[in-house]
This record gives sequence, C-alpha cells and structure tokens, in this order.
Amino acid sequence: MKRISLFAAAALAMLSLCCCQEKPDRGAEPVIRLGFDGDLRLPAEGGEESFGYSIESPARDGELQVSAPDADWIGDFAVEDGGRVKFRVDPNGTAESRETAVRLEYVYGGGSVGCSFTAVQEASGGEWTGPVPDVICPDQLVPAEGGQFVVYYYVNDAAEDGVVSFSHEDCSWASDFLLDETEMRLSFTAEPNGGARREFRFTLTYTYGGGRFKDEIEVSVTQLASASEAPDKEREMSYAMGTYNGTDMTYTSVHEYHIYMSNKPFDVPDEYASASASYDVDLFGVAPADPVTMLPAAGEYEYGVTYMKDTFSLYFHDIFGEWHSFIGGTLVLDYDADGNMLLDITATDETGEVHKVTFAGPVGFEDIRDSED
Repeated sequence: MKRISLFAAAALAMLSLCCCQEKPDRGAEPVIRLGFDGDLRLPAEGGEESFGYSIESPARDGELQVSAPDADWIGDFAVEDGGRVKFRVDPNGTAESRETAVRLEYVYGGGSVGCSFTAVQEASGGEWTGPVPDVICPDQLVPAEGGQFVVYYYVNDAAEDGVVSFSHEDCSWASDFLLDETEMRLSFTAEPNGGARREFRFTLTYTYGGGRFKDEIEVSVTQLASASEAPDKEREMSYAMGTYNGTDMTYTSVHEYHIYMSNKPFDVPDEYASASASYDVDLFGVAPADPVTMLPAAGEYEYGVTYMKDTFSLYFHDIFGEWHSFIGGTLVLDYDADGNMLLDITATDETGEVHKVTFAGPVGFEDIRDSED
C-alpha cells in the first residue's frame, strides 16, 4: 500500500474544498439600477441636480453614458465616482410643468445595456407682481467681409435678480460668441461671405423672480452677399429739425437725440411734411458739448438697440404714410466750418433694401426734457 505524503494530502484537501465552493458567474450581463423609484421630480427654479445609480455585474471596461436627446432645458450630464450623475436644469418660467425622457446606456466590450426614466420639472408658482421685464434687441446686419461684431441689447424694467442667457442655432460661419451682461452686449466673429446672403438666429433669455419667470427674444443676424451691393434708394434730404431729451428717457448716462429729416418743409414743428418721404433718427451718445445748441457729438454710430451709447435707430415714413423699420447700418455725423450738420447714413430696411440717406445744412435742437439733468 502506497503512502501519501503530507504535502500531497494537503493538496487533495484544498482541491476538495475549492470544488465545494460556488463558482462566480463571469458571464452575467450588467444591469443599471437607479437610486430612486418612478419619475425624477425637479424644482421650477432649476440649478444643478443629481441622482444616484449603481451597476450590477459591472464590466472592467464599462462606461455609463447619460443624455436627454429631446430637450435642451436639461443637460450637461456628468457621471461621477460614487454612483452619482450631476446635471444642469434651466429654470421653468412658465405656468406649465414640463417633462422629458432621460436615457442611460452602459457600454462595454461585449455590447451595451440601457434604461430610461422621465424627468418632470414643476411649473413656476405664484404670479409676478412687479414691472414685467422686456428684453430688447434689434435684428442685425453684418457686411460680407466678416470680422468681429458687437450686438447690444437692453432690458426694460429689469429685476434685481435678473439673469441673461444666450443660445443660438448651429452656424458654420459665426463663432467666438461671448455674452457680457455688465455691458449688455454679445460679441461674435463672422467669417467672410463668398456667396449669397445668409443668416442665423440667436435667442436672449432673461430669467427673473428666483428663476420662475422669463422673457425671450429671437434675433436674426444677416450677412450681406459677397458682391458689392449698391444702394436701392438714394435720398438727399433737404430739411431737418432736432430735439434733445437728455437722459430723461434712458435713465442712464446715455443722452438721447432725435433728428427728423424730410425732402419737403415741415408744416409745423413736430409734424411731418405732407406727401413727403421722411426719416427719423434716434441717436444715443454723450452729452452735448454746447448746452445752448445741444448738438450731438460728431462720430460714427452703429445701428443697435436704443439707450446704448454710440448707437442709433432709424425709421422711414413713406409718402403713403406707412412706417418702415431697419435691421442694420452705419451713421456718420460731422460738422463743417459754418456749423452745418453733415449726415451720411447707409442702412438696410426690413425688406432687405439698402438706403443711402444724406443731409447737409443747419439743424436747430429743441430741449424737450421734463426736468434738468
């Protein structure tokens, strides 16, 4: 009878013990487990939110991906260590709740598994009792040669906690967007245009009342065609008069001027010449150098939102009594040796027609301020 060595006996005993244990299941498919039941409820004011999760039978090369493909008010999902997913939720400024599907997908070498849940954001509660803010920003026109541009906006009846945000359509020829809330402006870069006119749209959203309310405006930016565009209308205006309103309406350090131009004499002050093509200019700049004449400062003014320094707005009053607005342009103001005002305006109206408007002559300004500055 053969003897079994102590070493061999120990090995057999160890083998017997291992065979009695249950082998782990290395082929189990991963399973995503959410850290909550039912829908995920989100507050109306938005902000940074998170939820918990776990992966059963995780793969060594597994990665969790999270998205909400059908909504832009929720996003920026970040999967963090410790089984948490953080994400952004925009404020809901409406009286209706909103919801969207959030998709989770665990991707690994052998394939992927997924699940989804519904995120529900509550409606804003209560009513806004103060003045209702209004975001103002005109449509913009940029030249074919491209470059860097600034768009000014303004908020009427701004709330103390108001915040402006910006979004835009996909655009291959505009980039480097930068929103400056302090200066109330949006800057961007436009590439040169080698073809026909083109445009994109952006949206400014003003959120206030603890994030429960909002006002939005959609603005179009049109870039001119590559070919030089001659003016569609050229007018040399013969008569002009002006008014000065100081800062009474802007409520800022920006001074407001109005210039009324016509190709026929004005019937009486503050009335337009009958059967005449007329242009109204709202000019915003610094205080007049001479408090007696109240003439606006010479310089170049860009078409833009009212109440911003070194900008102007323009309106055309045709012979049929119809008003026409503009979407962009440039105004150059100067004075000759005799003190005559020299105006040179090139602007594109709402139909796409380019107006070239000039004036040379004396202009008297009437002070229409309600009180002294």
